[in-house]
Amino acid sequence: MSWLALLWSGLWRRPVRTALTAASLATAFLLLGLLAPILQLFEGRGDLAGVSRLIVQPRHSITDFLPVSHEAAIRALPGVAATTHQTWFGGTFQDPANAFPRWAVPAESYLALRPEIVLPDAERNAFLATRTGAIVGRETARKYGIAIGDRLALVPDIWPNKDATAWTLDVVGVFDGADRTVDLTALYLRYDFFDEYRAWGTGLVGFFVVGLADGGAAGDVAAAIDRRFANSADETSTSSERDYALAFADQLGDVGLMLSVILGAVLFTIALVASNTVAHGVRERTAELATMSAVGFERATLQNLVVGETLLLVLLGAIPGLIGAAGLIAVGRRHVAQLAGIAMNGTTFVAAATVVVALSLAATLGPLRRIHALDIADALRAT
Repeated sequence: MSWLALLWSGLWRRPVRTALTAASLATAFLLLGLLAPILQLFEGRGDLAGVSRLIVQPRHSITDFLPVSHEAAIRALPGVAATTHQTWFGGTFQDPANAFPRWAVPAESYLALRPEIVLPDAERNAFLATRTGAIVGRETARKYGIAIGDRLALVPDIWPNKDATAWTLDVVGVFDGADRTVDLTALYLRYDFFDEYRAWGTGLVGFFVVGLADGGAAGDVAAAIDRRFANSADETSTSSERDYALAFADQLGDVGLMLSVILGAVLFTIALVASNTVAHGVRERTAELATMSAVGFERATLQNLVVGETLLLVLLGAIPGLIGAAGLIAVGRRHVAQLAGIAMNGTTFVAAATVVVALSLAATLGPLRRIHALDIADALRAT
């Protein structure tokens, strides 16, 4: 009998217990595979390597505003190729439950700086020419049956207009995305119409999007922007688009810490479960191990058998758990634009391998000591 067959046979001595333990381990590694990439995003904040666009937001809160006059000053800085801006519009479409992002943007500069937004030329020209025009993402258009030529009424919440009525927009385009970074649930209306017609806040924007010139160093440009407005009434905080998105999650608290605590608690619990399973198995087989020792098996060989079974048990949970996590992330990336930046990579698998080894060692420490101290005569006498 080969070593692998021997280990496999010993592992399934108690099939129900082994199956339940493996299922618990698979759940833990599923969570590890899902949460580790998210934790990597939070831990990687501030890294501007390879960034081609920056987000300039208010320094103190993402709910504050910046004067649109900042744009000219930003555009004049070295390393800046283009600028545009976005302002959250909000409002209610038909029913408060119909939630999707609605942004006011300067049509020409926004589409130029975000070429991944795919819009036919005729619809692009219509958006540039129609003051009350709006473009809608493919998913939202499909969900609510919105078509080009429709008129949408948005009941204001943040931004009442000067007539104290609903905002009426003309749908002139339905856009797609060249990649998964494009939010196909969003609606964009023209900033010039929005700014002129709103009852308050004229000249304010939510944040600026800055396109870098070829060879421009993102870190240097970001630092220059924030220095430009330091100690002013409207200070800025410049980051990557990824970090800006993570700032929304930070409103809930230290999300990275919370995820780490949850994952740590799950892995600690599973370590106890695995340790208990292995310890029970060794206790049940004390007489068998004593007999093997009596016929000439070295203690180190017996210990290696226990370590091998434990490692096989952990892998029996780790492999399907990680495969399941990879599948769920792939589905999420395909259907949810906000998950486009999340992916399992080498770091995730290194972390998983480390956990496999750590769990195996933790689960076998007690049983290995028991085997080392095994008294053959006492063990056989007890059978």
